[in-house]
Amino acid sequence: MKMRQFFITIFILVSCSVVAQTKSLRELLLEADNVAITEKIEHSFFDNEKLIALTDHTKKNFLDSVKIISFLKKGKAKIKIEKLYIKIDIGNAFFETIQIPELVPDFDPYSNPVYKTILFTKTHKEFTEVLYYKEIDERNIQKVKDFIKWIEETKKLKNDSEKCKAYLNKYFSMIANNSISTEFEIFENILLPTSSFMLYYKSKAPEATILNEKQKEILKNEVFSSYLKSIENTKLVYSFFPEETLAFYIKKLNNVNTYSDDFYENKRYYFSFLEFVLQETNHFNKDSKLLMNILSSYVLDEHYLQADIFEKLVEKINE
Repeated sequence: MKMRQFFITIFILVSCSVVAQTKSLRELLLEADNVAITEKIEHSFFDNEKLIALTDHTKKNFLDSVKIISFLKKGKAKIKIEKLYIKIDIGNAFFETIQIPELVPDFDPYSNPVYKTILFTKTHKEFTEVLYYKEIDERNIQKVKDFIKWIEETKKLKNDSEKCKAYLNKYFSMIANNSISTEFEIFENILLPTSSFMLYYKSKAPEATILNEKQKEILKNEVFSSYLKSIENTKLVYSFFPEETLAFYIKKLNNVNTYSDDFYENKRYYFSFLEFVLQETNHFNKDSKLLMNILSSYVLDEHYLQADIFEKLVEKINE
């Protein structure tokens, strides 16, 4: 497709109720047959000033012209410019209500970035579906290109067992090198038993989903280094290292200064991990449940009361 100016017209099903969930780059690349770098899209899909009535019950959203600069991935079917369409369902993740991800730069954060828009589309028979679009610093485009290349090579592996192991090895190498960020998730959390990744490969190649000892250690180090980051990963590490995990979190909870900025800013996370430790140490009895309910129900203004209850519950895990 030649590089040129074009207009994107997007039809929105306004009657649908959507709960958006973010998708990782890996998941998007499994669906998208075209990935393009474009000039910045100036207006959001939900800019009311851009809504144009077609009938009394139908509206369309009209975006400024956008220039395709290059394709990072180009399928056999061309993007149908005149029929770009948002398919609204719970599986899509391009609504402005989500936290828009962005690659964490490994360059001078104070330099002036130049932003482009990365566009993911999926070609259907009658329309082209916009899976996702976002602004990206052009200096990060190479990282996306490299991952696209890796994904395409992985797809060529001969069986599901090899593919699963390749994904896990890549995932853990990125964790070890601190290459997975919460701002732009190259991978979703593929380790969770309920993840689409694990559900798929456990049905196809269950033996390949079993983590080896090195991978377990990498995960443990990641969880312990950012111990408030993920209760799901903490529970997973606990299944591998129960005594060590409990000892680690008991120590952390005992050292919390409930009148510090850290506690004030992260207390909801501390509450979740405290409840986890109470449960796993068999201290989550009727009294503890009542205190946890009170702890979680009070608004942020009740900081002093929350601090007192938190300290009382921490005493229980030491009994």
